[in-house]
Amino acid sequence: MIIVRRPKYACRACEEVVVQAPAPARVIEGGPPTEATVARVLVNKYADHLSLYRETQIYSRRGMNLERSTLADRVGRATGHLRPVIWKVTIESALPADAFSLALDDAGYAATAA
Repeated sequence: MIIVRRPKYACRACEEVVVQAPAPARVIEGGPPTEATVARVLVNKYADHLSLYRETQIYSRRGMNLERSTLADRVGRATGHLRPVIWKVTIESALPADAFSLALDDAGYAATAA
């Protein structure tokens, strides 16, 4: 668990002024998961091919009761933030397919010879 400390500072001469650093931006605004937690869920799902059902069981063994719908919501929100990266990788470049490169059209589909 990551704890973000934001101390409050006050000036002895100025009784009414208290300054505190703003909270860091989160992937899910107002939510408890940090970027590291959301990244862990994404890596487990897409790189390690672990289903959200299995992830809920793993978190439950660690004492964290997370519903599958909660994890699915986090995956969906993170995917929204990753959309520019996905666009850059899939649309603006050719994806290799076996030993050949595959040219993509503007919609992201394989270009076919007419």
